[in-house]
Amino acid sequence: MLKGARSIGGVPDWGFLLLVTLVVRVGSALFMGVQPAIDTPRYLGPAQDWIDARFSFAWFLSNYRGRSPAYVGFLSLTLVTFPHALMVPILVQAILSTGVPVLLYIIVRRAGGSRCAAWMAGGLGVASYELTRWNLYILTDSLFITLSALLMTATIWSLRSGRASWGWVVGLTAVLALFVRPAGWALVIAVLLAVVLWRPFRRVTALALLSAVVVYLSYLFLTPVPVRLPPLRPCYYLTSGRVLWNEDSYRIAPIAELEGRTNLTLGECVRRALTEFPGRSAEIALRKAALYWAPVYGHYSVRHRVSNLLLLGGPMLLALLALSRRPSELRVNTLTLVPLLWGISFTVLHAATMVERDHRALAPVLPAVYLLAGQGVERLWRSSRSPH
Repeated sequence: MLKGARSIGGVPDWGFLLLVTLVVRVGSALFMGVQPAIDTPRYLGPAQDWIDARFSFAWFLSNYRGRSPAYVGFLSLTLVTFPHALMVPILVQAILSTGVPVLLYIIVRRAGGSRCAAWMAGGLGVASYELTRWNLYILTDSLFITLSALLMTATIWSLRSGRASWGWVVGLTAVLALFVRPAGWALVIAVLLAVVLWRPFRRVTALALLSAVVVYLSYLFLTPVPVRLPPLRPCYYLTSGRVLWNEDSYRIAPIAELEGRTNLTLGECVRRALTEFPGRSAEIALRKAALYWAPVYGHYSVRHRVSNLLLLGGPMLLALLALSRRPSELRVNTLTLVPLLWGISFTVLHAATMVERDHRALAPVLPAVYLLAGQGVERLWRSSRSPH
C-alpha cells in the first residue's frame, strides 16, 4: 500500500479508483460492443495466420511485414481460444486500460503530490471519452495509450528514485511501444530528453532506453522480409497544405512551387521548403500543431463537442496553469518535466507529419495532460488559501 495512503470505506483510494474504472471501461465495452474500423483486417489476418502457424516465431519473422508485431501478438493470444469472438480482445483492452487512471493517481502521490491533485488526474482519466472510446476498436490505439501512460509514470519514478529496476521497466515499455506503433519514437525521444535534462543523470535508464532502440532497429534490419513502415512523407505534408487528415475544409494554400515535384529527393524538397519558403512551411506546421491540440473539430456531433470541451478543453487550461512557472522550476519537478516533454514530442511529430481527424493522435498524450491538470487544480487551491 502507498505510504500515507487514505481510504474510502476501508478501501484504499487507488483500489476504489480501480473498481470505478473497471466498471466504466468494461461496462462501456459491453454496452457499445466492437466498433468497425477500416484498418482492422490488417491486424486480424496476421493474428489468425500466426495462430494457424502454432505461434512459430520463425514463421512470424519470415512472413509478417506489418509495423505492429506486438499488437498482432496481443490479438493472437487473446483470440487463440475463441478465434471469432472479437469481443475478447476488446474486453482485454478495456481491462488493461483501467491501469491508466490508477497509474496517474499513484505516481502523483508517490512523487509528493496532494490527494486532491491525484484524484483530479485519476478522475479525468476515468471520465475521459477519448481514452475510453479507443478500447472499442481492433486497432493499436488502446494498447499504445496504456503503454504511453505506463512509460510516463515509469520514467517519472525512475528519474526520481534512481532505482535500476525502474530504469529497465522504462526500457521494456519503450520497446513494446515501438513494436506496437512507430509513433513510439515520440515516446522514446521524450524519455531521452527527460534523461538528458534531469539531474542527477540516470545511467541505467539511459542504457535501458538505448537497449530498447537497438532491439527495435535490429528487428527492422534483421527480419527476413521488409517491414512496411508508415509513409511519413514529410515533404508532401510540408508542401500540400493538408493539415487535417481527410478533412479538406481545414486545408490551407500549398507551396505550389514544390507540390507534386517527383523529381526532387526528400532531402532536396525539405531543404527547399525550409530555406526558400520558410514562412509558408512554418504556417503549415503551426496550423497542424494548433489543430492537434484543438479540443473539438467542426465535424463532431454536439454531444461529442460538449464532452471534449469539458474533458479536454478544461484540463488543457489547467495543464497550462501548472506549466506557468519558470523553466528552472519545471525542470526540477518530474511531475511537470516529463508530461511537458510528452506533449512537445508528440506535437513536433504531428506538426511534421499529419493530424488525425478524430483525436486518436492526441489520445496517447492525454495521461500527461491529466497529470498536469491535477497539479493545476492543486495550484488553484493553494492560491485560494494563501493570504493576499
